[in-house]
Amino acid sequence: MHADGDGVVMEGMDQERAVRGPLDSSRNHSEAESAAMAHSRRQRPSCGELAEERPSRGVQVLGNCCSAHRSVPHRQMSETQSSHAQEKRDSLRGTRRRWSSGWGRSLTPVLSLLVMLMSCRLTGGNHDSDLDSLRLELADLFQDRKLLNGESTYPARYKSVYNPELEACSGDACGECRGEIKENLQALKFFLQREVTTLEGLGCPCDIVAMQPNIGSFRGGTTVELTVSGLNLDRAFDRGPVNCWVRRDLEDYAVVPATRIGPNVVQCITPAMGSSFLSQITLHAPTWALVASSNDSDQFFFYDIEDTTLLSIFPVATPSNGGAVLTLTGEQFPSSSSLPLFCNFRGVNFPATVINSTLATCTTPALPEKDGYLKLTVNGQDTLEPGVPLAVYRHPRITAIFPDEGYGGELLYVNAAGFGLRYQPRAEDLLCRFMLPDGNETVPAARVGNSSTVSCTVPNNTRGVHWIAGSVAVELSLIGEQDEVFSNHGSGLTNRFLYRCEDRNTGFATLVDFFPRCTTGKCCPAGYVSDGARCNKCPEATYSFAGAAACLPCPPDSWSPAASPSPESCVCNDGWV
Repeated sequence: MHADGDGVVMEGMDQERAVRGPLDSSRNHSEAESAAMAHSRRQRPSCGELAEERPSRGVQVLGNCCSAHRSVPHRQMSETQSSHAQEKRDSLRGTRRRWSSGWGRSLTPVLSLLVMLMSCRLTGGNHDSDLDSLRLELADLFQDRKLLNGESTYPARYKSVYNPELEACSGDACGECRGEIKENLQALKFFLQREVTTLEGLGCPCDIVAMQPNIGSFRGGTTVELTVSGLNLDRAFDRGPVNCWVRRDLEDYAVVPATRIGPNVVQCITPAMGSSFLSQITLHAPTWALVASSNDSDQFFFYDIEDTTLLSIFPVATPSNGGAVLTLTGEQFPSSSSLPLFCNFRGVNFPATVINSTLATCTTPALPEKDGYLKLTVNGQDTLEPGVPLAVYRHPRITAIFPDEGYGGELLYVNAAGFGLRYQPRAEDLLCRFMLPDGNETVPAARVGNSSTVSCTVPNNTRGVHWIAGSVAVELSLIGEQDEVFSNHGSGLTNRFLYRCEDRNTGFATLVDFFPRCTTGKCCPAGYVSDGARCNKCPEATYSFAGAAACLPCPPDSWSPAASPSPESCVCNDGWV
């Protein structure tokens, strides 16, 4: 492995390539150790030197190992023996090619060490108890490190000090390579011991427990926050710079700086990638690393939705308290559950429901009272450009209506303070709504000139065949007929309209019980209420006015007979005054 000038870690099994960039610091050791290792290599004779010292023993070169055929001089080998030796060499090269192709690197550390050990044994190498003991120590160290930082795969950053090919010995003189194998395993042991000690000093066992967001554009630029547990970030950053490693391929990483933003949170910005794929983001420093132990909280998905386009929305405005259902039209809306679509307005994200690839909806929450652009996002951060205009306005406040009472059919004028200040509604979207007892009635409205006054016609207030009287609220909508986007004045009195019953259109109480159909098209008389087909008596302890929508209860501790026409009909119970 090596790191290019941009800090991107690239993979390579070629041990002759220089290791540069962010990996240098993780592979440093003391000058004394480096000198000792270099001296050890200088003391070991090369294959050429062995050939000069033992010409009669017929030394031949097999990759990184020297294989000495002690029984038959090399120059005297028969064609059969030469062919057999060539097969061995070809087998060894095949083994190395398989390691270079990548499958060997994906083995767990213990398994990979066992495979390497068997390679030597199967090809005639002698058993070395020191190497076996060293391999067992490494297996324990790998396990210790996994318990501390969750890392269970073969550590790519050790490739410069430990070459797996060195264990692929063959021939009768496999022991010729054993010294170099032992030296490299000892170097690996040193680095593992140092990392275990460092992790323990940082408070580990540690883990990456959360990543937000865990998806981002393959163009890069997504700010990712990693939440860790167990790791003492004060000590970690005091030891030196901490980086995020963003996997691009097998042992191919982009290295970007990590910044601490909280007691247990660090952030980094994703680099650009070539395409959409599932990646991994882990934390690394010169002498330690941290990955998610088991819950996939270090997994990051780079997506490509550049073909997704938002073309239009309706309505084009929303009240600042929210509630408007926006219908979105566009192209290539994602439907996968792994790419949830969101609407975004001035940094506020709210979920979108995808109906098909060209249609979606989202309901506005409370939003800042400003104009802006509605955009789409799948991770709440990276928005798709361009957006479409969206106006956010405050509900106009009804200060007066005229007339404030009638029978239905009147032209009503509504004075709405603040109307048209931030948003000029389309004529077809301006509505009056009368909150009638048997169901709200919505009618078209119109702005009077350029004023803040709106006019609309009072609808009839009926229940079945009867007219209903009483006070009802009047509300306004500037963006069409959606229940949630009308104004709401609560129990205010400035937006109330009183429906009345004319005397000539009121049924006679004395006739109702005998001729129930005589009230059709009229108001029920006092003491009676309509069920839509006939007028019924109010029960005891209640009363009603003419045309009332419901019977009203008498005051506490009072009573009235059935069909009482007014509150004066209610009398105190015995003992009450």
